[in-house]
Amino acid sequence: MVFDSLLLTRAIVAFINVLGLSLIFLVYSTDPKAKLTKYFTVMTVLMFIWVDFAYLARIPGQADMALLWIKIAWSISPFLFILIYYFASSFTGQEKKYKYLNELLFVFGFIFILITLFTSTIIKDIMFDEGGVLRVIYGEMVFLFFGAVFICSILSFLSLISKYIKTNDLTLKRKIKY
Repeated sequence: MVFDSLLLTRAIVAFINVLGLSLIFLVYSTDPKAKLTKYFTVMTVLMFIWVDFAYLARIPGQADMALLWIKIAWSISPFLFILIYYFASSFTGQEKKYKYLNELLFVFGFIFILITLFTSTIIKDIMFDEGGVLRVIYGEMVFLFFGAVFICSILSFLSLISKYIKTNDLTLKRKIKY
């Protein structure tokens, strides 16, 4: 029996999509008008774009479109992590505390979308090796891209950790752990 990595990848992507749609339905059905629900929904849709387009770029026979697919996937990444930060800061009630930071992050996220999609400064090109594995050739500004994602990740964790340390509410502490 030959191991089919493409079949496994398809199954994982399908599982991620089904799980994401299920979670959107579950969260959205609890309170459709809540800000956290909206953040979660948009965050999950961006995650779909990220995962699905990265998958599309790796499908054999898609070499002519692979660069576009991977650029779409990568362009969403910083904005996805910005939304994770928005979700965390809203969840902990600190969203208004850092209003200007939130606006600045939104602008930077939008700029990263444009730079990633329409220039070669983040992703210069792609190539497939002998085994058909996609290799990304990075542009000269990719370190800014990774730095932005890293900073948004740190901000999200700091928001959650600071609230966890400051609160005495055991239910909130348990929610933050999840």
